[in-house]
Amino acid sequence: MQANAKKAILIVDDSPDNIAIIDEILKPEYRVMAATNGEEALAIARGDAPPDLILLDVMMPGMDGFEVCRRLKEDSRGAAIPVIFLTAKAKATDERMGFELGAVDYIRKPVEPDIVKTRIKTHLAQKEEALGASELRYRRLFETMNTGIMIVEMGTGIILDVNPALVEMIGSSQEAFMGETLWDLEFLRPIVGTKERKSALRLGEYVRYKDRPLETSDGRRIFVECMINSYQMDHREMTQLNLRDITALVEAERERDGLAARLEHYLSTSPTITYALSLKDGAFRWQWVSENIKGLLGYTSEEALSPDWWFRNVNAADRAEAMGIAADLAKCEVGVREYRFPKKDRSVVWLRDEMRLVQGDGLSSEIVGTLTDITERQRAYERLESALHEKGELLREIHHRVNNNMQVIIGLLNISAQGENDEGLRGKFGDIIQRLYSMASIHQQFYESDDISRIDFGLFLRQLLQRLKVEFPQSSANAAVTCETGQVLLNLEQAIPAGLIVSELLTNALKFAFAFAFADGRESGAVMVTQRLLSGGKLEIEVRDNGVGLPVGLDPKTVKTPGMMLIHILSEQLGGDVEFHTDNGTEAILRFPIGSAYRSRPL
Repeated sequence: MQANAKKAILIVDDSPDNIAIIDEILKPEYRVMAATNGEEALAIARGDAPPDLILLDVMMPGMDGFEVCRRLKEDSRGAAIPVIFLTAKAKATDERMGFELGAVDYIRKPVEPDIVKTRIKTHLAQKEEALGASELRYRRLFETMNTGIMIVEMGTGIILDVNPALVEMIGSSQEAFMGETLWDLEFLRPIVGTKERKSALRLGEYVRYKDRPLETSDGRRIFVECMINSYQMDHREMTQLNLRDITALVEAERERDGLAARLEHYLSTSPTITYALSLKDGAFRWQWVSENIKGLLGYTSEEALSPDWWFRNVNAADRAEAMGIAADLAKCEVGVREYRFPKKDRSVVWLRDEMRLVQGDGLSSEIVGTLTDITERQRAYERLESALHEKGELLREIHHRVNNNMQVIIGLLNISAQGENDEGLRGKFGDIIQRLYSMASIHQQFYESDDISRIDFGLFLRQLLQRLKVEFPQSSANAAVTCETGQVLLNLEQAIPAGLIVSELLTNALKFAFAFAFADGRESGAVMVTQRLLSGGKLEIEVRDNGVGLPVGLDPKTVKTPGMMLIHILSEQLGGDVEFHTDNGTEAILRFPIGSAYRSRPL
């Protein structure tokens, strides 16, 4: 339609005389159309050349003006046409009804020519203004949309308009589109095909394509979502293509799908069963379990999801311990249990069950966990336990035999000493016997100990003192052993040299400290053995007496007697040393490191 063409006015009235009067008023300025009934009026309004405005009589036979207006406003093509009622009806209710039905004005008959022309001019101007505002809003929206838009003439496929978003998406220019047909654009071939094989899109249809790949003009490969719909505008059938770049979404979905596939593969081949439970009102309910449960335990996931599956199958002897994991979850949100569980073929495996509580909205929570078959590890542990037990029994037997052999040697030395007239030689026999007794006592204690690797050294000291009291009854009347730091555990490599040193020091104290008369008339004295731990992991053993003390001028470090030489050699072997002090008797102190593995523990 040309810009300066006359506007078309449709007059609807059952009276030809009324139509003629209004036609005379309007034809100098407008192109006049006429209809004498409602059906004819609707046909013209819905035709290929609809009017720009309708003057509609209310009172007509058959379909009155109100019904014509109602039907007209239900039609998308007729709803935009302004309607002015012309009627002799003067009731306010009739006027109100006309406006409620969508009329823009209400003129009473007989009409005044100037009023009719003014009202028509005003409403046509308002229509043009509204149309201009609508077109402006459309253009702004068209220009600023992030979605690419292409407007095409439906019959010919000629491209009428494209927006900047489409130009940028394709990497081209707007000029490259204008005047071309839809089928000239190679990048659209995957969507619209060729001219010979174009889709028969009908007016009013809507088609949507998703994840369509496109090669852009600048060589990029993108994925688009395309929506195509057709409609009529200015009596022309149009097709609109909306293209949205969803490359990032497609790539994210593919990455997600790949991750899901990898996760599914991992779960299906993993040696660990993964599961999820819901926790609501203190009750557990299986929600999900990985498919590999069938290969590992023989049960299908459907069987495992039955409410009492786990409780019904877990080993009865382990059930209470296994259920204690709930208390751990409530306390620290993690829990681990190991228990026996029968496979579907009734063979029994050991499972390690690790759970983690995921707090929910307060009404319910979720527990995620894993079940790992640790049967081989458990069997290896049992084999190791058995081997360690056998080794312990073997070592215990070795200690027992060593002790027995030493007792035989002690017996033979005692026999030899009894048949010897030389007092000095008998004394040497006695010294050797005492040392053998000390070593034999240590081996006997290892044999009797529950822990084959360590012995309570305080117990050894008390047993040593008890035996020496029998040997030296007068000197040892007031002898005692004290342990200030509780129980000290020593291994065999520490216990034997330390035992020999203490035996040597204690024997010397009981043997020589009270061998001479005291000026104060005493007949016996006191001997004290004290064991204590020092900082840095060292053990200190003190042997102290209130006897006559060492001879004047005697330096224990330079004395070459067998006993003193043995003390120095063994203390070096222990990585320690021995100090001697003479002050109202004799004090000998052995110090050596024992390491963190053999620290004391409370008695």
